[in-house]
Amino acid sequence: MDWQPITEKELSLQIEEAVFQMSEEARRKFESVRAPISKVECRRGSRYGEEQLFVLCRSGNKLLLFDDVEDEFGIAVFGFQGDAPLMEWKLFSTLEQALSEL
Repeated sequence: MDWQPITEKELSLQIEEAVFQMSEEARRKFESVRAPISKVECRRGSRYGEEQLFVLCRSGNKLLLFDDVEDEFGIAVFGFQGDAPLMEWKLFSTLEQALSEL
């Protein structure tokens, strides 16, 4: 099966499911920092072109992301790399794990 990019509707459903599975404390934290879904350019390596990650939250210089290629949530520190594209981010299997790094 070939990879297909996730739609914003599919991502929204996946986020809602992840929020449902969170602890109450994590749910409150997420709702307090949640932002409208946006995108940021990224580059996985020299053999790949520019791609996009979904930005779910921003807190200071940290972005909470969704990587639809890896199907995982992640954290990137925005700023020390310049604007875009992002070159480094750390992935987590759940939204709650990523949120704990925000």
